[in-house]
Amino acid sequence: MCLLKCLKMSANIKNINEDLLIRLKNGDKSAFKCVYDRYWSILFNQAYKRLPNEEIVKGLIQDLFADIWENRHRLVIQTSLAAYLSQSLKYKVFNYIKAQIIREKYSLGQYEHAKNSNTDNQTEQQVNYGELQKILSQCISTLPLQPQKVYLLKHENDMSYLEIAAQLEISVSTVEKHMIKALRIIRKRIRTLYNL
Repeated sequence: MCLLKCLKMSANIKNINEDLLIRLKNGDKSAFKCVYDRYWSILFNQAYKRLPNEEIVKGLIQDLFADIWENRHRLVIQTSLAAYLSQSLKYKVFNYIKAQIIREKYSLGQYEHAKNSNTDNQTEQQVNYGELQKILSQCISTLPLQPQKVYLLKHENDMSYLEIAAQLEISVSTVEKHMIKALRIIRKRIRTLYNL
């Protein structure tokens, strides 16, 4: 439906994309929705080939679109819109995989260190973990009600977006929006607390 509206705006794809970008930069939500609807499945298929985990790929795409909306006024695209989105998502997937490798190395290192360390170090690690959990719990408790429900169902009950949508009687896209909002608030508060 959105694509048909876009096609009416202009005679060819290049002009459509230029029109969409101008409208998007001006805060036009319908232009953003049009970009989202046009490219979501293309981006999903592209990312899923590199990272075959549906939930993670969906999360990365949601992050990408959240970044685009938040930075829409400063958006500079020197290639085509499709190429820009594709490259941006490729970086997100790459960074996610890189972070996973680092986490795994860190976990393995922590495991080896824990095996060889004394009880004091283990106690210190447990205290640090407990402190982090406490801060995360505080962040979650201050979230608005719906994003808080969605976050808890996802991360504590390990429910999929589809299951959450069914339980809360809302659409999957609304679940995704609440999750984006929850993660954005949590990240911002943790960055503030740790001066990141």
